[in-house]
Amino acid sequence: MINRLQDDLHQHLTQAQAIIDYLTADIAVNNEISVSNEVLANTLWTAQTLLQNANKSYDKLSEAIKQGGKVNV
Repeated sequence: MINRLQDDLHQHLTQAQAIIDYLTADIAVNNEISVSNEVLANTLWTAQTLLQNANKSYDKLSEAIKQGGKVNV
């Protein structure tokens, strides 16, 4: 149970980091964000959702640890 929650948290954070890295590289190469406003908005929404999911996973993981790994996911 705890391993699954750790994996979920890691996945959410890794994916959000990939989005940030993509935008950072885009700015570094092009001196601006080269995607359309719609693509940028969707990309930021995805990153926000991933971070919200990471917070939920963290909360579940914290509760599972407190309960000795006996929390329903």
